[in-house]
Amino acid sequence: MPIKKAMEAITRQCWIAQTRGPIVADNVLWSGAALHPQQKSDYVLANFNNRVLEDQRTEQVMLPVRDSVLLIRKK
Repeated sequence: MPIKKAMEAITRQCWIAQTRGPIVADNVLWSGAALHPQQKSDYVLANFNNRVLEDQRTEQVMLPVRDSVLLIRKK
């Protein structure tokens, strides 16, 4: 499965989940590549980060640990 479709499927399943526990996404900056995307995989991460940021159903915080960890919580 291509990475973009995999990320979309995972995101969709997380939103469907009934739990109010956190969703943890690792490596969301990928050595800064998500900030200045040039390759297809960089754009996938950038789109994922933007989708989470713009989703009004969630609260999120990014921890600057190595390639960053994104903690997401459904409201």
